[in-house]
Amino acid sequence: MKSIGILVLGLAIMFSASVSEAANMLTNPGFENTAQDPWLGLWGNSQHTGTYGSTEAAMTGTSSVKITSNSASGTGDDYFMYSNTSAAVTPGTTYYGTIFAKTESLINEQAFCKIDWFNSTGGWVGTAGASSILSGTNDWTALNISGAAPSNASYASLAFFVNQTVDGGTGTAYFDNAYLDTTPIPEPTSLLLLGSGLVGLLGLRKKVK
Repeated sequence: MKSIGILVLGLAIMFSASVSEAANMLTNPGFENTAQDPWLGLWGNSQHTGTYGSTEAAMTGTSSVKITSNSASGTGDDYFMYSNTSAAVTPGTTYYGTIFAKTESLINEQAFCKIDWFNSTGGWVGTAGASSILSGTNDWTALNISGAAPSNASYASLAFFVNQTVDGGTGTAYFDNAYLDTTPIPEPTSLLLLGSGLVGLLGLRKKVK
């Protein structure tokens, strides 16, 4: 039993490390350093307000990005593309992006993320998107996206959105623990399967003894 307890603790540490200490190309992924200014991109009719480094909710640490619907009419999406999200990429290489979202009463609203590609002069050259979509109320959930960098891409940026689909959108979304690199973050289920296999091996070892 002691061995299993140590194994479970080890798996928990592995998952925590996989989120916060993976070889992440992004800096300040938890939005803890508010001195690293965001770049807020408005798309559509400015139906949302955002707070970079909000301390109202966080998956880890003390800060996140908060985006709230602020209008009962019009459609459109606003997004944060923070300045420290940009990372150099190699054309043809596949990149994996993840950001965790927590939503509160998103009605006629959708939270998601994507990867935008840019050339050497900062011009937009394409997108990989979108991830799965969250609406309603959800605890912290991983939004995953991946794509191969186009031949003319020099940089990638992980962008995350709240999109108002029809008139009357309401609710709030928080985003935390952004990630972008050439390997995906291990899923909790994958670690669980790994743990189950190790537990089985421990049991078999005891039988052999």
